[in-house]
Amino acid sequence: MEKAKAENKITYRCSKYRKYPECEFQMKVISDNYGEIMFSTSNTHNHDYRTTTTRAPLPVRDIVRNAAAADLSQCQTRRGIQNHYE
Repeated sequence: MEKAKAENKITYRCSKYRKYPECEFQMKVISDNYGEIMFSTSNTHNHDYRTTTTRAPLPVRDIVRNAAAADLSQCQTRRGIQNHYE
């Protein structure tokens, strides 16, 4: 009686593939009932092109970036944000 060779195949994609749709990096793991494990990788990371976001840029982020560049304190930054929205 011959036992059929059952395999488990698992494919892992780059964790950033949603942000970078052209990234085709994959790792494949194949394990069988005999304890043998095969591991392979395919392609390379390509993070040159990023998907555009549907979220509108927040002016608060710009205020915080500018405050950090100007080396303002947290209190001064908070006041700047409050003044912007009054």
